[in-house]
Amino acid sequence: MNYWLLFFISLHSLFFGEHFLTFIIPCYNCEQWVEESIESIYEQKNLDCSFEIICTDDGSKDNTYQLLRSLQKKHPHMRVFQHEKNQGGGACRNTCVSHAQGDLIFCLDSDNLLAPNSVQALVERLDQTGSDVVSFGEIHYFTGDRVDVSTGVYSFPGEQVTLEQAVQYTDTPPWSGNYLYTKKSFVKAGGYPTDLAAMDTYGFGFKQLLNGCKMSYVPGTFYLHRHGIDSYYVRESAARKMTKTFCSFLLSHQDIFTKKTVKMLKKQRDLATQGKPGKDQIALLADKKIVLK
Repeated sequence: MNYWLLFFISLHSLFFGEHFLTFIIPCYNCEQWVEESIESIYEQKNLDCSFEIICTDDGSKDNTYQLLRSLQKKHPHMRVFQHEKNQGGGACRNTCVSHAQGDLIFCLDSDNLLAPNSVQALVERLDQTGSDVVSFGEIHYFTGDRVDVSTGVYSFPGEQVTLEQAVQYTDTPPWSGNYLYTKKSFVKAGGYPTDLAAMDTYGFGFKQLLNGCKMSYVPGTFYLHRHGIDSYYVRESAARKMTKTFCSFLLSHQDIFTKKTVKMLKKQRDLATQGKPGKDQIALLADKKIVLK
């Protein structure tokens, strides 16, 4: 499928009301599992719209880019881009979206998998509810042999996620980042933040909600989230960098929080900066003491 054909498919979506879906996959040192992730997209046999796949290699040190180019020959829906130097997850996702022809975007991390015939339910929910963002209702954490090790289940009133819930619950779609959204909501949020390291998807989802985007989920649906690997998120959390980033990010929007919340976030940010004992971002969320005005 060449660029011109993708362009005309996008126009068809615009003028005839039919969706065109872009799957984006940010890639960094993922030659071990990215092919499996891509193949899971092709297991969406019931998808009722045309699609493309855009992968951006973020300066990998292994053979990820070479593998992607090889897979591109096998899959005509794929386009592959590359950062010569590593720029981080947010920049990598933004590069993918900048080349996207679709009015809908689904971000799939390179180590995760889609369950067969699962995405169509999200597209239908988006159309039925007028949502800007739609997530699976569950996350199934798995090991390399696809054995479930645990399950996260969203359970919010009206099957919707609010900004308040995003700052008071440890399991919300922004923390996952693997969900469907409109390109318009991407523009509203200003794209993925590039200064939040492994928190880029949380920052993006937070800003979607902050800018009035409607976020919902579909109960009983799920994707597969790879467990037990030395991911970017795991490394940042272990070094307590995530706590500092989390608190600093929320403080950049301190006008929407109570004075008590701002004081608490500043204290925890400073403790993390100084390497002193304090609460990590998970504990801060679980305490439900991050309060909006």
